[in-house]
This record gives sequence, structure tokens and C-alpha cells, in this order.
Amino acid sequence: MCGDARNWDEESYRETILKEREIQTRTVFRTVWAPSLNPNPNPDAIVVASSDGSVSSYSIPSLVSKPPLGFSNVKAPHSLMAEPACFLQAHEGPAYDVKFYGHGEDAVLLSCGDDGRIRGWKWKDCVEAEAPIHLQGNHVKLLLDLVNPQHKGPWGALSPIPENNALAVNDQGGSIFSAAGDSCVYCWDVESGQVKMTFKGHSDYLHSIVARNSTNQIITGSEDGTARIWDCKSGKCVQVYEPMKGTKLKGFFSCVSCMALDASESWLACGSGRSLSVWNLPASECISRTSTRASVQDVVFDENQVLTVGAEPLLCRYDINGAILTQMQCAPQSAFSISLHASGVTAVGGYGENKPKLSSVALSSLSPSHRSSAVMAAPEGSQFDTRQYDSKMTELLATDGQEFFTSYDEVYDSFDSMGLQENLLRGIYAYGFEKPSAIQQRGIVPFCKGLDVIQQAQSGTGKTATFCSGILQQLDYGLTECQALVLAPTRELAQQIEKVMRALGDYLGVRVHACVGGTSVREDQRILSNGVHVVVGTPGRVFDMLRRQSLRPDNIKMFVLDEADEMLFRGFKDQIYDIFQLLPSKIQVGVFSATMPPEALEITRKFMNKPVRILVKRDELTLEGIKQFYVNVDKEEWKLETLCDLYETLAITQSVIFVNTRRKVDWLTDKMRSRDHTVSATHGDMDQNTRDIIMREFRSGSSRVLITTDLLARGIDVQQVSLVINYDLPTQPENYLHRIGRSGRFGRKGVAINFVTKDDERMLFDIQKFYNVLVEELPSNVADLL
Repeated sequence: MCGDARNWDEESYRETILKEREIQTRTVFRTVWAPSLNPNPNPDAIVVASSDGSVSSYSIPSLVSKPPLGFSNVKAPHSLMAEPACFLQAHEGPAYDVKFYGHGEDAVLLSCGDDGRIRGWKWKDCVEAEAPIHLQGNHVKLLLDLVNPQHKGPWGALSPIPENNALAVNDQGGSIFSAAGDSCVYCWDVESGQVKMTFKGHSDYLHSIVARNSTNQIITGSEDGTARIWDCKSGKCVQVYEPMKGTKLKGFFSCVSCMALDASESWLACGSGRSLSVWNLPASECISRTSTRASVQDVVFDENQVLTVGAEPLLCRYDINGAILTQMQCAPQSAFSISLHASGVTAVGGYGENKPKLSSVALSSLSPSHRSSAVMAAPEGSQFDTRQYDSKMTELLATDGQEFFTSYDEVYDSFDSMGLQENLLRGIYAYGFEKPSAIQQRGIVPFCKGLDVIQQAQSGTGKTATFCSGILQQLDYGLTECQALVLAPTRELAQQIEKVMRALGDYLGVRVHACVGGTSVREDQRILSNGVHVVVGTPGRVFDMLRRQSLRPDNIKMFVLDEADEMLFRGFKDQIYDIFQLLPSKIQVGVFSATMPPEALEITRKFMNKPVRILVKRDELTLEGIKQFYVNVDKEEWKLETLCDLYETLAITQSVIFVNTRRKVDWLTDKMRSRDHTVSATHGDMDQNTRDIIMREFRSGSSRVLITTDLLARGIDVQQVSLVINYDLPTQPENYLHRIGRSGRFGRKGVAINFVTKDDERMLFDIQKFYNVLVEELPSNVADLL
């Protein structure tokens, strides 16, 4: 199948085809999660395309003992060995790809294969097919049967109809795109079943295709070593990328074999031989190119990170700058496909010993906390070893009986006593502060004195205002150059810090800018060129601005890491180090976080000089002033009724509801609105502009109930939030602290309510043990607590 068209030999080609097909009789080429036909947001089925020409679906209840939620909680790879729920003999020759066109009951299952056909079946018919397995291929009515135009290419009579290697769909445009072996892309009109456009320009075999529907474009990958962007209106190629440009690799080793777009369709990941590259599409720029241990055979985005599988049985996670974050073994000897579900479950398909192999992996098992010690853990015996750290903190706190361990003894009971500039004090009081919190009493002054500071305090106690005050006190306002750099793990948190910095410095004339992904690079460059005092940003965009020399580090004298533990969890460690290497040698460093694991403390050895330490021990990491309760809902499906009953009973100023998946955000939002509850929602699949609008409405009070994922669980300060509901308990105890910190911020009272099914009881126990707290059952007089 794969060959150089310019040096084609029919006899050798036939021999190669036969050998490859013999091998491929044991291969799963593509996997895709099926759309659910019921309101449950968890996956119902997975569909696979195999080398024997079949397309099969497997129901999740047949694969996992606790469907469907148990599937997303699997901690290790699962080999899916059940009989298929539906079996379709789709193609004569291997089936190479499967996709879904449309949604819900109108969804159509599509497949393409070596016979040059695209075939489609109504997914509802496949689900309801009750014929015996050996009859199902004929029992399910064929809805589409499209055949590529005959095109005599280098394969001659052996393959008069060019094979289809990959599919892409545009639901709104009514189009199906097929990447064919004759180096063409065919655009099919779904209604007429006719080719309405042919895209020509590649010089060799096509391997991959993705639809960029937000811009009405497609992107194709070929064995000619290029990825091309095509305009679907004109049929013209508008951009050519060469992931392996500058290397000597040609042919299959430079082939763009797989591609993926992120949710915003702004980032493109390409697998080319033993290489992974990530491109910023709006900027038309390659952000990273990374060598991999084996050839990359499929790739998918998980928010701002990339998952890959390849010729070795490894599932790997990278950040967009190419740093490997985690890797784990998966069942197939060689993996050809990876499919990510919104619930956080990944399916991997590939070549097995004697039959197609399919594995399932819970993404929680790919979190950085599960990575190898070579990637994350502090060296054994170092001063930041976990056991030594816990032991030392317990010893110190038991000795003096104080809440904090600190090498700086001064405590300031008022902002006026801290020696702050008058105009900074005006900004602090105008923002609503009256008395400094415990962390502010101890932390502002040492930072103002230019000392390196490690500060840990629970969410909602004013860490952001602590370092903002320290920065604003030290700025030279006569010098319009960047003097302070603050890194945050998410766009929302960076924008929140920018907002606080502007508010506290309102009377000082401070110029602040947030450099975050999902916004215009040119706009960042324009603002930075005009001069700012403080830059707040996410590591990826900040490093990009430094690398472009749009952000000049010469005058930076303060460097702050906010939510350091979350940045490490998201895999930003290498980027943080890269940024620090570009900063002046004499610089003040502040590390701030609600939790401070040994990995975060390890950073201090590399960055800091005799830092002031203000830390709290783990069993005090709970939220004073937050009343915490649970509700036994027994079954998952009872949660919705319980939630609606609460909102009909309580008078709430503002509240946040947390769920664990993006798809569940959408599902719960629809259900609440159908019952006449006014709610808004935000999650990582939404574009940045939409998320900003939703957050502005929520902060202003025009919307009162926000449904979200852990995207919002850190540092987003909404003053009026009085209630947090964990519709789903967090998957990790550490995130519980950040979620319930949305209510009762800066000493205000708040309530957290946790919905607990039988499957959640262990997690609730772990949370109580982790924070040394007792979460009580919700009393009948809950209305009096708000």
C-alpha cells in the first residue's frame, strides 16, 4: 500500500501488499466512541475498524463490571475481549477508518476502506440490531454506499479504484471528505451521494485528514512529507506545513501519518515517523518538534496536552512544547489508534498476537502523579523528600503550637502598619479588604523587602493579593518596562490575577497585561511593545513571547509562580525551568500555592536563595468558615432530582456546581434549563471568548448558577458565591480543597454540599482522611445556613 509512486514496480508492489495484508489480519486500525442515544453522558459503545474489513461495536456494559461510571474509574489498561454488539462486514479488504456524521438518533456510522468505498449505516439501527452476529452484516440497512472515481494511478490494474485511508466530516456543510491513495481528497455531498469537489496538490499517498469546520477548511497529511490546509469553498491549498523539513528523512519516514486538532481548532498536532510536531495555526508557526521512541501512528488532544500511540505499546502524554509528561504500557504490541472520550477514558487499538486488540485506559492513571520517578519525584533523601517533609512539619508545628512555620517572625495586624505606599493602600481598601488575612499578615512585608518567599495557604485566604501587593510596592512606575513576571497554570487564573493587580494598583497607574493562549499573538506583541510594568501569563504563551523577544527580560526583578502544584500537575515543569533560564540572575522569586507537595518545594532549590517559608501542615488544609455536608443519593440518576429540589428550597445568592466531565456539563445544563432553572456553563471545549463572556456575566451577578469542571477550581474569585455543590466528587482529594474554596472567600461564610452515591463513599472517606475533617450529612434546616 505504501510506496513511492515515482519508482513503482508492479511485481514488488503485489508482494508487498500480500505481506502487509497478512500482517494486518491481526490489526485494529481505528477506534471511535459512539454517540449516546440516552441522556447518560457516559459512553455506551465503542466502534472499531479492523483489517478483516469489519466494523464492530462493543457495548460498554459488556466490557466493564460497573457500567457506565465504573469504566471511567479503571486504574489500569483493560483488554476488551467481549463479543461485539453489532458486526458489519463493511469492506472487501481492510477497513481503515470510522467516523460519525450527525448527532443523536440521526447519527450515521461511516467507514472507509481498501476497496475505495465509503459506507454508512444509521447508528440507531446498528444499536437496535438483534440478528445473530453472522447475519448482522446484511440485517442492518445500508444508508450510504459511495465509491471513489476510477483513477488510473501508479497502481495500475491492481487498484483501479483508489483506496480510502481516512475520513473527515462537516455536519453543518453536509459533506464527507475522504483521503485517498491516489493523493486526492474527495468531498462528497451527503444528500446526492456525488463528489462535489476534488482537492489535488499532494504528490504521494494520503494518510490522514481532519476537518477544521470553524474556518471551513480541511487539513491533509501525506507521504510526500507535507500537511496541507485547503479552503473548502475554492478547493485551493492555502498553507503547506513540512513537519520534517530540515531532516534527511524521506518517504514513509517523513510521512504525516496522523493529525489532530484541539477543541478550539487553533492547534494542530502531527505525527511524522518518529516525530511529533505541534503547530499554532493562527500564527502559522511550528511551536515544537519532538523525537519519539517509535513511529507515531495516532494522536489526540486532551485540552492543552497531546496523547500519542505508536509502534511501541506505549501511550504517551506530551505538553504542546514537546515535553513528555507521562507514559504507560498498553495492551496491543503496536498501537494504531487512540480515541479519547469526554469522560476521561481512552481506547487504544492495534496489532495483537493473533487477533485485533483493543485496550481501555482511564486518563486518571495517566496523571502526572502516576508518572515515573525520573519525571516527577524529588531525589530520595533530599531535603524535600515526602516523608522527611511531613515529619519535619509535624515536629515543628508540635513544638511551637503555631499555625505557621516561618523563618520571618514579624506579624502585621493591619495594612497600615506594613509601610505600604499610600496609593497602594487606597487600592487595597477600595478593593474591599479591611484586615489582612493570616497569610497576608505574615507574607506581604517579606515580599516587599525583596526576600524570596514560599507561601502556602488555603484557597480563599488572599494569596493573590499578597504577591500583588508585594509587586506593586516595589515597581518603578517611571520605567515602562516589564519588571515583574507572574506565571499561572490556566488562562482564567492568569486573567483573574491581572484583574486583582489592576484593581489594587488602580491609584498607582500600573500597566498590566495577561499573555495567555487562545488570544491574538500579534495583540500581545503590540501591547508589550508599548510597555507594561507587569506580565501575567500561562507558561506556553509567556515562553513564546520571550522566544520572539517581544517580552524582554532585562528589567524583570520579580518572578512569581502561582498555584505551583497545579503547574507541575499540568506538566509545565520544563517550561518553567526554560523561562527561568532566560531571566536575570539576580531576581526575587515567590512560590504560592494552596497545597505544597515535595515536587513544588523542589523548585525552591533551583530558583530561590534562602527563602522565607510560610507553610501550613496538611491536616490544617481545610476551609474554616465553610460548612461541609454530604447528601446520600444512592444512585447516579437520582442526583438530578436532588439538585432541583435543593434549588427550589434554597435562596442562594450565587453558586457553582462541579461535575467531572465536559460532556456532563452540557448534559446537566440542558436538564436544568428544561426544568426552568436559569444556569450558565463553562468548560475547556468552549472557545476563550465564550468563556470570558460567561465569567463576566457570573461575576456581575447577571447569572447566578454556574456549572463547570475543575477548570474553574483554582483561584477564580467571585465575591458573592455562597454555595458549592459537588454534583460529582473530585477524582483526587487535592481538588476538593480548590473546589469548595469558591464559597466563603476571604473569611465570608459558605456551604459545600457533596452528592455521594454508593460508588463515591470511598472517595468521601479519602477526602475526610486527607484533610482530617468530618463531612456531616446535610441537615433539614440547610436553608438557615445560607
